[in-house]
Amino acid sequence: MIYLILLMLVLLPIFIYFPKPKQNMDHADCILVLGCPTHEDGSLCQTQIRRCKKAIDLWSKQKAPLIMISGGKAHNAICEAEAMAKYIHQSDPQIPILMETRAMNTYDNFKYSKQLCDQHQIHSIIVVTSTSHCRRSAYFARKFFDEFAMIGDDEPFSLKKRTREFFAKYNTLYCEIKIKLKKNRGSQH
Repeated sequence: MIYLILLMLVLLPIFIYFPKPKQNMDHADCILVLGCPTHEDGSLCQTQIRRCKKAIDLWSKQKAPLIMISGGKAHNAICEAEAMAKYIHQSDPQIPILMETRAMNTYDNFKYSKQLCDQHQIHSIIVVTSTSHCRRSAYFARKFFDEFAMIGDDEPFSLKKRTREFFAKYNTLYCEIKIKLKKNRGSQH
């Protein structure tokens, strides 16, 4: 019984701060594809390929007239957005693509994409990312967008990825608490 209570205490913050996001939107202004690192040789990893294919599928179903890809050179010298845009254009050169090339993490994906969206009068987005990444991505999307839906890329179940995301969610909560405490201390002076 004690283990069940401890498990609930560990999982409760995840479900409170990372609720299941909206997963369907009939139409949006843009499909936002979150980047992830390419291989060192510049070839796309399987996660990038799945995300690109999902975005192409949504675009071909006329869910949005435009695809935006977000991702900089976070883990190597290859720009994630540029590599993924090249892949999409090889599939269909007619697909209109915007690239956000400064993001180094999930928070940056939304921060910099929002700036680009504002420049192009984009108000609603369908976000494409890994299925295991949807809840944490939605947490950041809520900070910048009022209208969004999250679509997973149909990744196969991976305990390694789910575990990584579990700890990444707690890291996100830790950082948010630190920011709030810092703001509170700053407002008291």
